[in-house]
Amino acid sequence: GATSGKATLQKFLNNNWSVVGISGFTSSNALDLSFTFDSNNNPFVIYKTDNGFKYASVYTFNNSAWSNVGNQYISDRQADYSSISIDNSNNIFIAYKDVENGNIGTVKKFINNSWVIIGDEPFTKETSNIYTVTDSNNVIYVLHEEFFEKTLTLKKYFQGQWTQVGNAIGTVRNNACSLAIDSNNNLYVAYSSDSNGGFLRVKKFENNTWITLSTTGFSTNTIFYTSIDINSSNEPVVVWKEDTNSLIIKKFN
Repeated sequence: GATSGKATLQKFLNNNWSVVGISGFTSSNALDLSFTFDSNNNPFVIYKTDNGFKYASVYTFNNSAWSNVGNQYISDRQADYSSISIDNSNNIFIAYKDVENGNIGTVKKFINNSWVIIGDEPFTKETSNIYTVTDSNNVIYVLHEEFFEKTLTLKKYFQGQWTQVGNAIGTVRNNACSLAIDSNNNLYVAYSSDSNGGFLRVKKFENNTWITLSTTGFSTNTIFYTSIDINSSNEPVVVWKEDTNSLIIKKFN
């Protein structure tokens, strides 16, 4: 149909799922979707267009309608693995892999109705995946996987500079990694650990080092996708897909 392949957001309310706005609100088919909310609970969605250009585009839902945030296309070239975060002051940040600019990571902030690159480029080597979150102090963090070494690294943007957070986290298999932050600004990373047969590993940044939360109770097979988030009790919750095509979700407490 007309909405096939386009983005649709649904809301779970009163034990039912309902479409937010209209189905297929994007102007083209949507790839690499990521979404978040501002302090007014308005959803913001970033995606890669699938209309021959593969640019990044951001939409928000406000006043009962979906609309672009800034220009329709906010990357100059193909943008892979797009991610979006919003700080406590409702500043909007996006991160993506700039394919035609050496596969480097690019981070932009929405300022005065325009998307502006923050920090110096490049702040990453060639990258595969990239994710962004912000903490309660409005500091932005970016997780990225280096393209050749498969090394997973976290950086933060503070006082006009990008600096690394701790040592390298680990090496990734199958491009499977994700980033989350709790209400106490604790950082968590979930990834497919190449040194552990591609099984899921979750780490927390504590006392200036990355510690493994548990070596048991997670995946029993190689994983190909993962996403981590934090629930209202500040417990990390992880979902992943194993090579058996099973989709599994667990929390750590």
